[in-house]
Amino acid sequence: ALTTLDGLKNINSTSWTVTIEGNSSLTDLEALSAVTTIRYDLHIEQNPALTNLEGLRNITSVGNDLRLGYYNSLTSLNGLRNLTAVGNDLTIIGNASIVDLDGLRNIRSIGGGIHVGRNDGLRSLEGLSSITTVGGNLTINENESLRNLDGLHNITAVGGSLWIAWNARLPNLDALNRLTSVGRAMHIGGHAVLADIDGLMGLTFL
Repeated sequence: ALTTLDGLKNINSTSWTVTIEGNSSLTDLEALSAVTTIRYDLHIEQNPALTNLEGLRNITSVGNDLRLGYYNSLTSLNGLRNLTAVGNDLTIIGNASIVDLDGLRNIRSIGGGIHVGRNDGLRSLEGLSSITTVGGNLTINENESLRNLDGLHNITAVGGSLWIAWNARLPNLDALNRLTSVGRAMHIGGHAVLADIDGLMGLTFL
């Protein structure tokens, strides 16, 4: 089984997609620490022994999609702390032990959508607080421990659909009070304790 990516340690940028997936014995990404730019996609999924993303600490931009998913041992996204832009979709899905998104706090620009789903231990979206517009869909679903949407409070426009669903402990949508427009469909449902949608009172276009 693959245990190291040392053969890639001299790469400092990429012209196409980087996918690191399904490596049961890979424990770190340190060989990628010289990389500053991913020109297309970055997919890091299903590497169960991976506990941190520190090897990605110098990446400042991903040209297309960033997808991180299906980890039980990963507890932090702080290795992405210098990332400022994602050209298309940002997806954080199926990470049982991540409690916050603070490692994404410097992202200012998302060209596509945001999908945060099935992260059972996630309690905070504050790491997304620098984002003001979402070009594609905004999807927050099936995050069992999420108690608010704080971190989305600066978003004023969603170009695609708004999908907030099946977040069992979410009591309100108050953090969306600056949202004025949703370009396509909207779905709010499956929340056991959500009593109202007053947080959407700023919405003027749907």
